Amino acid sequence: MNRNREYSPIAGFSLIEVLIAVVVLSFGILALTALQANLIKASTNARAQSVALALAKDQLEKMRGFRTMAEYLALTDSTSAQNIDNTNAGTGRFSGGLGGVTGTLGGTNFTRSWTVDRYAIPVNTTGFVKYTGSDTGALPAPNPAAGTGYLANSEYKTVTVTVTWTDAAGQQGVVKLEDAIAALDPMDSARNQRSIGGRSRGPKVIIFDPSTETGVIPIAVGDGSETAATNPKPVVQARSGDDTIETRFDVLTYSTLSGGKAEAQAKVETTVVGCTCSNTASTEIGYRPTYWNGLRYVPPARASAVAPARAANGVTQSRYCDACCRDHHDPDGVVGAKFSPRRASHTHYSSVNPTTGIGVVAAPGGNYLEACRLIRVDGIFDVAADLSDDYMNLLDTGSNGGTPAPSTTSVNGYQNFVLNYLDQRFRVPASGTASVYNNRTSPSPATYAAAQGVDVPRPEQNFNPVNGLRWLHSRGLYVDYLEPEAVDALNDAKTNCLGTGTNPPTTTQLRDCALRALPFTSINLTELAEWTPTSGSQIVVTNADFDTSPGFTDPVRGKVTPGSNPTDGLVTNATARASASNSGIAIVGDVDPDDFNGATTAAQPLRINGSTSGPPGGIFRFGTANYTINSASPRELGFTHPLGSGNTPCGVSGSTNPVDCTTHTGEPLPVVASAAGAMVLRVGNYNTSGTDSVTAVSCTYTNQGNGNTSTQSGQGSMPYRTVYDVTGFASTNAAASFGTDVSAGNGLMTVYNNNAVGGIPNGEYTEVRASMIAAGDVITATLGSPTYLCPSNYPGSGQTLTCDKVTGNYVISNWSNTYVSCPSQSGPPNF
Repeated sequence: MNRNREYSPIAGFSLIEVLIAVVVLSFGILALTALQANLIKASTNARAQSVALALAKDQLEKMRGFRTMAEYLALTDSTSAQNIDNTNAGTGRFSGGLGGVTGTLGGTNFTRSWTVDRYAIPVNTTGFVKYTGSDTGALPAPNPAAGTGYLANSEYKTVTVTVTWTDAAGQQGVVKLEDAIAALDPMDSARNQRSIGGRSRGPKVIIFDPSTETGVIPIAVGDGSETAATNPKPVVQARSGDDTIETRFDVLTYSTLSGGKAEAQAKVETTVVGCTCSNTASTEIGYRPTYWNGLRYVPPARASAVAPARAANGVTQSRYCDACCRDHHDPDGVVGAKFSPRRASHTHYSSVNPTTGIGVVAAPGGNYLEACRLIRVDGIFDVAADLSDDYMNLLDTGSNGGTPAPSTTSVNGYQNFVLNYLDQRFRVPASGTASVYNNRTSPSPATYAAAQGVDVPRPEQNFNPVNGLRWLHSRGLYVDYLEPEAVDALNDAKTNCLGTGTNPPTTTQLRDCALRALPFTSINLTELAEWTPTSGSQIVVTNADFDTSPGFTDPVRGKVTPGSNPTDGLVTNATARASASNSGIAIVGDVDPDDFNGATTAAQPLRINGSTSGPPGGIFRFGTANYTINSASPRELGFTHPLGSGNTPCGVSGSTNPVDCTTHTGEPLPVVASAAGAMVLRVGNYNTSGTDSVTAVSCTYTNQGNGNTSTQSGQGSMPYRTVYDVTGFASTNAAASFGTDVSAGNGLMTVYNNNAVGGIPNGEYTEVRASMIAAGDVITATLGSPTYLCPSNYPGSGQTLTCDKVTGNYVISNWSNTYVSCPSQSGPPNF
């Protein structure tokens, strides 16, 4: 039986359909591939353009960031406005980085170059013109009369920086930036910023009044504000030996409130460290110093090279020694602020002889001594420029040993001394320079200290061993070295100082304006100074370690106690010594010869006075006028008291004038106005000797071999003398009288050994009787103009000179011991 089957088509793709799909897909993939390639190419070009743009901006910023206007110390790598030029070499000024050579960054080769055009205003014109001369150096000086030169401070430079690169396809890309750079002195910019800037407002900071702490002495800086340094706090690492690793203190500016409180206005946190460093190059790049810019201590700049040293290993010392050893270096030729601006050479020493001050230079790879001051700047302790002690002295304390605090009188005197000295040094110069402000000897601080009774040497004081002890108090006045920014700020502070209402500022207001811009402080050195003697028969001064000190109310240094066998009437000095720089605060001894040579000392003469009867002695002052003191052989001043036993020298030291004269116990002042009660004042050793080199002088030579004589041209050093006469005595006390002859009683004074050279009693000296000398009187011996004496056989005298033959030369050998007036009296002889 036949059945009809229903037809069903077979499902699937035909070959033609598959081929069509493959073709379509291939076109899509090819399009995506091309798109991806274009995206990668565009991304690479965009990145290259970004890098090129950054390189161009970087170059402009380097040039814009010049530090000075003109070349400084002729350094070839100085970044100054005048040095912005077309130098495109990799070692050229302002080049850095790539410079003008090709370099690779991120796989792409870049080349950076630039052109510089200089514009200035010629004299007698009103607009800028392109300068066709050199891009570097100063412009020709203006000469309006001749119509030549260019106006001062009237220039700018245009800089076009071009950065090129080649992409993977061999196509060159180019980015150009152009900008104008004005020749504005960075110092003026900083000055303008200071003048328009102000301190941001914030919450009041209330602190305990620093002046309530024993040993803290505030100095007024005007507007009800004071500045004071807290007592230094040595940090002890170990409990035996002198293992002090840091000395910390704060310098506070504040205004006093009631109830022992004060409102803090500024705080300078300071730590001073003594370190052992290794003279081995570090892998770190250090920092230049933080320094006072007239408003604050600035954040330090990065150094230009890796540090040449690091902290030594295996030494127990402060953690801040890492920064101290790394940073505290002043390479030769360094530009800008220095760590040790007062030192000629920043050499490091492995040791310094405590007796001679001779240092042993640290060998490469060896250890050396270092001391640094660190100041907290923006939360970080940075190494600062070195401390500088202008003056160290002792202040009077109670004589009964009850307290180590300075007396009220001595505190007032010290505050007046600081204000008067700083006034003369920083306010008086109308617009001072760095050389004026940084001169620590003009004016001399000793002059102002003496005027306030805080002078060195100290007047003699009594020490009674029965009382058991006497406290001493030492202080140092520190003023930072002023860099150019601080000099500008100080001058601006005086220029912009305001008076009351419409009145010009008074001298006191000007002084206060100057002090508020000045980085100074007074530091209590009692616990930091080195005290002597630490043993002996008369007195002992404690110089103990800080691990035994409970606090400044009971300090461990500067306490005088009786020696093993004190003798009534004997005078012994208690002496404090401190380096004028960082090592004196760090208590590590001298770290270089400059510390040894620049160390300051202050002595307190103490007379043992346990049982001697009679009233206490008195103190007057004795000096000379119309006389230049020879510090190598100073004149001698002294007296004989009618109740005494002979000549008593006054405290003569170097060039000090006048000096203190202290009578003994039982020799009171004032002396009564009678011949029996008169004192004998004595001045001597005021004549001096010298030599004058003479050549080609006729002399007679006798040959020792054959006895023959001949006339030769001789040479030699002719001795001569400079002699004075004392012409009179005077006193600041109008009641004082002088003039009764010591020996005969009928003249004004007696001159002994006229024209002699030397001290009392063999040299020349003059005595006079004096009556009615009160405590504090200043007595002056006036000397006449000097005369000059030569040997009687001086050249041209007509007398025969003989000479000997020495190493081929004829040397005059028979200068006469008899002296006569030199041919010329206009000055020292010059034959």
